[in-house]
Amino acid sequence: DYGDGLCRTTDGNFIIGGSTRYNHLTVALKFNSYGDVIWLKHYSATYGEAITATSDGGCLIASPSFLKINSSGDSIWYQNYSSHGVTNLYDVIQCSDGGYIACGRAYYDSGYVMRTDLSGNLQWEKVISDSVLIVRMFSLNEAYSNGYIASGIRFDLNQYQMLVLRLDINGVEIWSKIYSSVDSLGRVVKIIKTSPNYLLVCIKGLMKIDDQGNVI
Repeated sequence: DYGDGLCRTTDGNFIIGGSTRYNHLTVALKFNSYGDVIWLKHYSATYGEAITATSDGGCLIASPSFLKINSSGDSIWYQNYSSHGVTNLYDVIQCSDGGYIACGRAYYDSGYVMRTDLSGNLQWEKVISDSVLIVRMFSLNEAYSNGYIASGIRFDLNQYQMLVLRLDINGVEIWSKIYSSVDSLGRVVKIIKTSPNYLLVCIKGLMKIDDQGNVI
């Protein structure tokens, strides 16, 4: 079993979500603050690559589907988005209104951001493509002034650029920024809100931007 994501649940425990090694199905492991295993469960759902705690004490495991489980590890519902071209979802969060937003890749060479309701029904999706470069979206969060902020990369064999998008609540792009001189940081793995700015936690460093994408 592989653990690809970790979240702290509302009861103070932790759940690791991931996939099984040989058949690429979903696995989840819950443990307490002392490291004692509470339960370990496998699911006949597409492998998991991202996880987020949910307000009801359970969690949601994603990629390229959503699997919702409760605090006991029981499967509540399952939605698969492969028919929309989704191949991977690298990050997912539950929004303040109860719905979910996730990002990843679609159609191999395009970035992808999607928004669903509380039951995983797709509300909107945004495909981010480039005629020359491959695009991937790796991390996102809710923005301060409504909508969302998402980060990814644009790359080919010869160049690498960090990409940050600001979207409104309907997935319409407000602004996008390309940072060509930050390849030494690696891709963004987490966006943390540090009022009134955003801290981009990268593989090999940190970067802070304001709500307009200007580097601080």
